[in-house]
Amino acid sequence: MRPLTHFRGYGRRCVVVGVTATLAAAVGAIGAVSASNASTLKTGAALSALAIPPGCANAACTVLYRPKPVKGSLHNATIDFVSWSSTPFFDPMEAGVKAAAAALKDRGVTVRYVVAGPSLTLTYLVTAMQDAVINGVTAMGADLLNGACPEIKAVVKAGVIVSGAVSQPACAQAAGSLFYVAQNSVASGQTAAHLLAKSTNCKGPIGVIDDPPANSSVGLRTVGFLGEIKKLCPGIKLLGPTINDDTAASAYSITSGWITGFPGLTGIYESSAGDNGAAAAIKSAGKDGIVKFVGHDFVPANVDLLNEGAVQDLIGQDPYGEGYNTIIDLFNYLVAHVVPKPYNQYTVSQVMTTSNEKAILATQG
Repeated sequence: MRPLTHFRGYGRRCVVVGVTATLAAAVGAIGAVSASNASTLKTGAALSALAIPPGCANAACTVLYRPKPVKGSLHNATIDFVSWSSTPFFDPMEAGVKAAAAALKDRGVTVRYVVAGPSLTLTYLVTAMQDAVINGVTAMGADLLNGACPEIKAVVKAGVIVSGAVSQPACAQAAGSLFYVAQNSVASGQTAAHLLAKSTNCKGPIGVIDDPPANSSVGLRTVGFLGEIKKLCPGIKLLGPTINDDTAASAYSITSGWITGFPGLTGIYESSAGDNGAAAAIKSAGKDGIVKFVGHDFVPANVDLLNEGAVQDLIGQDPYGEGYNTIIDLFNYLVAHVVPKPYNQYTVSQVMTTSNEKAILATQG
């Protein structure tokens, strides 16, 4: 079996730092959906009408969708998954990549989890993509940031198969990306709007924390949220969106400032990473359950804060599947030229509350 190799590539060239063992709708200036993708983007209402929700293997979504490897093998192929180390969100994604590596043992392929850098920065991503060409990588899945399309074109021209995961610029498909595995960001933002409209009874102000513009998927969550909350709660006072630097410390600072400056603050929506920082600020101020908080991702710190009452709802996106599904789909393409359809392979956006926490967590992985 070929091992899964873990790379860390903060410098000009990725360097091996360790090898694991055998377990290896509403579109605005923040981000746009290309015309070629528009027909496959379904928003909340359309998604709920489907017999089996996207990203699920059954109607009840008690089992999440996982593609199966096709029969056949490759010869000395390498598939990279390029990601980040900025938050614990990426831990289950790495676990998904390792599980895919284990599923592909003895199939003539090396699967590598490549940490492009400590923060979602285009320079780090471009370096990792250039390294893929230099190192003779066969295919790569990557968190494709805004601004990456010229590099996508260059890498595809050099013969490397590219797919997107987690986020992508609107031009990614036209630039040569084969498919995209991620949540429907606009729909998840709309879901957040419905949750906060209900929990705050449409009373503001509500603060909105966003990610740096490089992260298109988070920007589209914010687009979906803003468009929907304004429909649901006309005239509601909104604070922000205020840009977070993708850390808990930044989210803590922003939230603390709002709690101090706006004593009547009723809710906060954080579309970016660092949810635990915002929730911790609410808890610190003694506003648990008073300032309603809706965030993303089932990382342990967020789930703890949910149980402590500082978070009311968490929206997931199946990061394990974003890693696992991407690797298996790339393998299937290389072996049998099977291309996932449609281009946008949406993962499920489950909503976790204290009442369904155990059931939701049981579906992960």
